[in-house]
Amino acid sequence: MTGLGESYTCERCGETFTKGWSDEEAMAEARDLFPAEHIATPEDQATVCDGCFREIMAWAETSEPDLLREPAAVSENPIGDALRADAAAAREEIRAAGLICPSCGVNMADLPDGHALAVSLEEPCTVECRDGTAASLAGISSPMDDGAFEKWQAAANIAVWDYFRRREAGSFNQIIGTGPAHFTGLLSALERP
Repeated sequence: MTGLGESYTCERCGETFTKGWSDEEAMAEARDLFPAEHIATPEDQATVCDGCFREIMAWAETSEPDLLREPAAVSENPIGDALRADAAAAREEIRAAGLICPSCGVNMADLPDGHALAVSLEEPCTVECRDGTAASLAGISSPMDDGAFEKWQAAANIAVWDYFRRREAGSFNQIIGTGPAHFTGLLSALERP
């Protein structure tokens, strides 16, 4: 680290001060505040005191905002954005597991709302959803080869997933209603300080 504790003369007001930051910290702040083309060469830079810096920044924000970096985008709905991001991450994990509905051939992460896989345990064992066709599963026996086991595992997981989603949808309908106004009202209440 260089510069920390050294004396410097403000290039704007001409007064002498002691550096409270290292030169590296000052450059890091400059990179955060200004586009690279505005600080590319040393002659584009000046060492100024805190008071002059605040005055320059106030002037830049009102008179020359294009000299500054664009501020980070702030979401108008941070709770909704966080929920969507979590849901997307969960869907990617489910998709990566590779569980496919044996009837319609859709990955479990992409199953539509209302999907319902029916499993018949009577011989011959079959599974069917309303969007697919009946698919045969090997009879439940021991030992079971890997391919047959994977189909049964997918069918069981998807049937439980379908049941859970139906129950979840019913619970949400009872708690917050089915209209968008109810859901928006809930988010508004969550966002209050």
